Parts: sequence; C-alpha cells; structure tokens
Amino acid sequence: MRYLIIAEKKSVAEKIAKAVGRASFKKDHYEARGNGLEADVYYLFGHILRVDINKTFTDGQLPQFPEKLSLSPVSGRKSLYSSLKKALEKAKKGEYDRVVVATDPDREGEAIARELLEYTKVPKNLCWRMWWNSETVEALRKAIREMKPLSEYDHLAVAGKGRMIGDLWLGINCSRALQRTAGNNRLSIGRVQTPVLKMIVDRQKEIENFRPEKYYVLSALCEKDGRKFTAIYQEKLKDKEKVEQLYGKLRGAPYFVVSKVETKRKKKSPPSLPRLSDLQSEAGKYGFSAERTLAVVQKLYEAGIVTYPRTDSRYLAEADESEVVQALEKIGRPELAKLLKDKKIRKRIFNTKDVERAGHHAIIPINSLPAGISREEKIIYNLILRRFLANFLPDYEYDETTVFLEAPGIPGKFRAKGKVDVVLGWKELYRKEKTEQKEGEEEQEQSLPHLEKGEEVRKLRETLQEKETKPPSPYTSATLIKAMEKLNLGTQATRHTFEKVLLARGYITRDRKNRLYPTEAGRKLIETIESLEITSPELTGKWETVLKSIAERRIDPFKGLSEFLHGIKELTKKTVSELSSSSIRIERKPTGKMVAYARKLAEALKVEVDLKRLREDWDYCRKFIEEHSKRELPPTPKQVKLARKLAEERKIEIPEEALRSKKKMSEFLTELLGK
Repeated sequence: MRYLIIAEKKSVAEKIAKAVGRASFKKDHYEARGNGLEADVYYLFGHILRVDINKTFTDGQLPQFPEKLSLSPVSGRKSLYSSLKKALEKAKKGEYDRVVVATDPDREGEAIARELLEYTKVPKNLCWRMWWNSETVEALRKAIREMKPLSEYDHLAVAGKGRMIGDLWLGINCSRALQRTAGNNRLSIGRVQTPVLKMIVDRQKEIENFRPEKYYVLSALCEKDGRKFTAIYQEKLKDKEKVEQLYGKLRGAPYFVVSKVETKRKKKSPPSLPRLSDLQSEAGKYGFSAERTLAVVQKLYEAGIVTYPRTDSRYLAEADESEVVQALEKIGRPELAKLLKDKKIRKRIFNTKDVERAGHHAIIPINSLPAGISREEKIIYNLILRRFLANFLPDYEYDETTVFLEAPGIPGKFRAKGKVDVVLGWKELYRKEKTEQKEGEEEQEQSLPHLEKGEEVRKLRETLQEKETKPPSPYTSATLIKAMEKLNLGTQATRHTFEKVLLARGYITRDRKNRLYPTEAGRKLIETIESLEITSPELTGKWETVLKSIAERRIDPFKGLSEFLHGIKELTKKTVSELSSSSIRIERKPTGKMVAYARKLAEALKVEVDLKRLREDWDYCRKFIEEHSKRELPPTPKQVKLARKLAEERKIEIPEEALRSKKKMSEFLTELLGK
C-alpha cells in the first residue's frame, strides 16, 4: 500500500512518518517505509489557501451571498502548494492507493483539508481520514491502522464550511454597510466578535453605573476551654442607628448562650478531568491569558507530554483505558491503575457517549516532564497532572458545624461556622490553594471547640465593621471564556481568538492582570448599533448550537447547514438594511501602543510627525507606522557606544553599513562578542 498523507504542521508530519517506519526528509515532504507500507507525508502550515475577498465579494450593492468562494494559495506558501498539487495530481492518476487527511483532528482541521481537496478536485472515494487524541508513536500507529473513509467525517466538514460561509456573509456585508454609512473603512462587525464586544462594554457600564451600598457587620470573638472562635450577627444591617444600639448592647453582654448546634457530614468529588476552557479558567488564576494557556498546552501536546487540547469533553472513552494505564506508568504512578476497577472512579473518568459527542477525550498527561522545560510549561502541566491524579483519590469528606448563639438583651442570633477534615482525599493535592470567598460571605473557615445547646461561652471582645457592596469585576481572559461558554458563543478551539481580534482592532485593551476594558471606539460602536440583533449573544449562541449539532451528528448535516445559512442570510439582510438607513459617525482613535511605536520610529528615523494627529487620527497613525516601519532603522546610541569601545580595543574599523543600519550593527556586535 502506498499513501499520500497530508498533515497540518511539519512537526506532525515528521511524527507520522516515524510512526510508519524508517523516515527521511526530501526537500518538501517526508518519505517513510515500514510494515508493508510506503508513505509520502506532506504538511500545510495551517491554511494553505485563502479566500480572496475582493473576488468573492464585488464593490456593488449589499448584501451579497456568494456560495462559491474564490480561493488562492497563501502568499509565501506557493512553493509548498505547488509541491502538494503535484503529489495530488499523481494520486488522481493512481500512483497512490489512498490520500490520507491527517490535519488536526477537529472542525477547523477538517475544513483546512477539505478546501484543499475540493480546490484540487481530488476524488472523494480516494480520500481517508486519520483521527487521534495524542501524538505518541502508539497513538499515531493506531490512527493509521484504524483510518476511516473521509466521508465518515462529512458532518465536521459541513459544520466548518457553514461557519466559514456564514461568518463571511455576515461579517463582510455588515462591515461594509457600516463603513459606508459611517465613512470609516476601519470599522468591522462579526457574528461572534460583536456580541463578545457588547458583553465587555455592558460589563464596563455595570461597573461605572454601580452605586455602592453601606452595610455593617457585627461580630464577637468568643472563647471556650481556651479555644477562640468568631460569631457573626445574622441579620443584614443597613440602619446605622439600629446598628449602634445593637453594638452598645453587645458591649455590655459578658457571654453568649448556645441555642442550636448542627453538624453535617459533607462530601466533595474531585474536579473533573479538564476541557480546554476548564484549563484556561484555572490557569487564569496564575496570570495566564486564554490565548497563552492554549499556546503552552499546544506545545506540551506537540512534545507528546499531554493529549489533544482543543476538547469539549471531561471524560475518556472506555476504549481509552489502556492509554490511562500507560499514562500512569509514564508519570510514575502505576499503583493507581488497580483503582480503575472501582465503579465510582470509573464513573468519574469514563463516558464513551460524551467523548463521541465531543470528538476528543479530556486532556490528560501521557508523559512525565523532561528536563529543561519552561516555568510556564511546568505550571500548565501540573494543573493537568493534578486533576488527573485527583480523580483516582477518595472524595474529600468533612464535618461542617453551624452553631447559633444568643446574647442576653439582644434580639436575633449570632452564628459561627466551622469545618473539620475527616478524609482529605483528593484535597491533599490542593492544600496550598486558597478557598475563594464570595461577596457577602463574612464567615471564614475556623476550628470550633465542642459546643452543646444551653452552654455559655465567654465573649472576649466585639467588633463593628462598616463595609460597602462591590461592583462586578471586569472580564478577564478566563472569565470571558466562561461567560462565552454559558452563552454558547464560539467553540473550545476559537473562543480565545476573539479577544485577540478585538485587541488588534482597537476595540478593547488588556492590563497586566488580563482584565479587559472597552476602548472609546469599542464603546461608541456598540452604543451605535446595540439596538441591532447582530449584537445579541443569545442569537449568536443559537446559531452556534446549530453548528455544534451538525458537528456532533445530532442533526442531519445538510439540513442543519441549510437552516444555519438561511438564518444568517435573513439576519444579514435585516442588519444591512438597518445600517444603511441610519446616521452613524464613529471616530476611531489609535491605541497607546500605536502612538508610542510611531513616536519611537519618528525619533529613530529623525522624521517630523504631527503629534496631535498621531494621538487623535487612527488612519494618520496607521499610515505613518506602515510607511516608516519598512525603513531601515539606525543603530541605537548604546549600540554605537559599545561598537566604538570594542573597535578601539581590537583596533578595527566599524563598517559604514553598521553605522547606518540597526540590523547590520547587531550582526557586527554579535560577531565581535562571539569571538
């Protein structure tokens, strides 16, 4: 058998070639031979074709709904495309038994492969599909053995095609309508991008419109048998006069009487095996943006250390049990494998139907960390490892005791809550984690002495605190993804990308704590179009549900595609009509980073710049950067100073070109310092 295999990345192509057998690199692909199989493994570097917007959409009347997209090879990848095309032509002539799709095993990977095969007119009956959850040799060999006809993945291709066409129809038509009406060709609207921006704008408005309310917390430090604990008054206190009266009475009360004691045994199961969004949310506590989390976990996956990251399942399939056993051996915990016989543990870990729905199982570690790994990779790996191990450990059990107390002459009750660990179980792995306290929860976990109804306990001191209600927090990378997930906006693989898009377009900013804020341009855009349906997260979520149902085979793919595109078409017509008949003016200001970079260029190149326009006019600032960033920058004063010092020491001349070019000066200094 002779296969032509198409991978999405060069690194994956190399791994597949090695999984086949003896492999060697030949200019633009890998050749592999082994186990009675010959394979030529090519790679794409992601999308090798691009949609030519100006050929797909004309400058004429809006809206336009082209079903056939005008594609062309991506600039810079034309030689790669040429090699692939030649190989695919050979396949069409019968020189290969199968064309095997080995792009990333998800909706996007399927779309990347299908657009190439359709563009080059490769017969579908010649095409097959490899599918895997990890890039180990064993997993890839299994994927080669168990490959299926490409037609069995039509549901994914249809969902991917629907998303691409729907996003283009709505995005291009509505953006152009807005640009024409507003007289600003930098404005853009998107099916998911715009509702996400509205969420960020709405949250900022909530924060700004929030009016804090004062409230009071009355508490007492008590003692019994030498053990101290805090009791808090249970009524909500907002009336300052009433509070001061209660506080006066409490100061005169020497003791409390226990009126009721409740103790309940409680259990907590471990956190589930992680999906991508779970990992992004947890990593957010360590300062990771959603985008950075995915980049790091993708690197771990490509290194064969964890399984496929873009997953929407928290389980593994029953058929993956051997993979779990191997993983436990590789991470040095083989003794846990025997626990897979426990029904409770199996229920936590295995759910074949959910994995079939999602297409991939939860993220798990499949190897220990090698030496020389980065700090970021250690953090993300340990988050995955900890969740994996936690699911083999017993439930966390504790006794929660609630004590109600009354003070003589004071209406109402005080309450003290305490917790005693009974079985630490999986919590052993999370001992250093702080328990997050929700707003309004004044009681902290504490250890209580043994108390019984009717007992008196001594009051040591009383405290009256004045507090204020807090506004909602700005979205962060992690909390935005959680909110998007609840509203069904985007997918596990794409949710992190919308933050990047909004940042690039100057609609939002992000601070060092990954908090997201709308810019003036972002606010103005949403305030201008917020009455339009296109800004509704609920509506966009509805269309995403249709795509998800197609991808998960819950509805007929072609019927679902027709329903989806019909809905997008109607929404696009309505939005274009509303935008075209409105009066909109949105001035877009450049971001602080743009202004700073432009000023740096002006200073380095010694060119004049209108600082006022630079700060106020997006187009002026953008054009200045585009024009001058292409020019050769001169060396910095520090570079020149170092070069003169080294040249004097070594009694050599500084090349004239190094005195004119920062790049040439860097090369000159590198050469000198390397000697």
